Amino acid sequence: MTLADALTLCLSIVALVFSITTFLYSTYEQYLKAPKLQLVLGRELKSGYLDGTRKLGFWAPVVLANQGAVDAVVLEIRGTLTRPDTTTVGVEWYTVGDYDGGLGQFVPRGWTDTLIVSSRKATTAWIGLRTKTDLPYPVPAGVYTLALEVDAPKRGHWAGRAGRAASRPATSWTGQLTLQESVAEASDSIKIEPGLNVRNSAFNLRNTQMAEVTGATPRSVTALIPGLKDLLE
Repeated sequence: MTLADALTLCLSIVALVFSITTFLYSTYEQYLKAPKLQLVLGRELKSGYLDGTRKLGFWAPVVLANQGAVDAVVLEIRGTLTRPDTTTVGVEWYTVGDYDGGLGQFVPRGWTDTLIVSSRKATTAWIGLRTKTDLPYPVPAGVYTLALEVDAPKRGHWAGRAGRAASRPATSWTGQLTLQESVAEASDSIKIEPGLNVRNSAFNLRNTQMAEVTGATPRSVTALIPGLKDLLE
């Protein structure tokens, strides 16, 4: 075999390996890449007491982006709210809905179940968040830190309600909420309906005000260039 033949053979092998690698990478990116979620909240949230309770609630516009090749299922959004005095309470996602700009009202569609985020797309929705426990009355003005975590099914597990026990953290979001004034009722007391079950109480908030979102991480939904770790997932 001459030097020219050996060089040609080497170039052919390199070209073949490159072609196979490109094919495998393209197949992975187009059909096999696992869901990769990113959550972003709007610049303002509407806050107030959840009807019939002393729980603080928020109506939040959110964008969920999926940079994977497979549809993503959001099972739960939960986290913590840290008050200006550094005390922390749990926060949970309790409803989904729409915002009626004409009426200036959030219109809930029902209790939380799941959200589907199609591959290579972003989903915009309004969600309701609430504290898991009562807050001292009134809720003082100041800067609050909200940290949220999105849970999705583990690989190979069914994504329905029974699959919630097999969930995994998929993405997170952290930001600061600024309440310009105390969240309070017009009177000195909140009317609590006797024997009211919070899970069956109204969806709406009372005496709402806007809470400005600052210092959010991530700040926007952008496409991420996959690295080696992503390719080996």
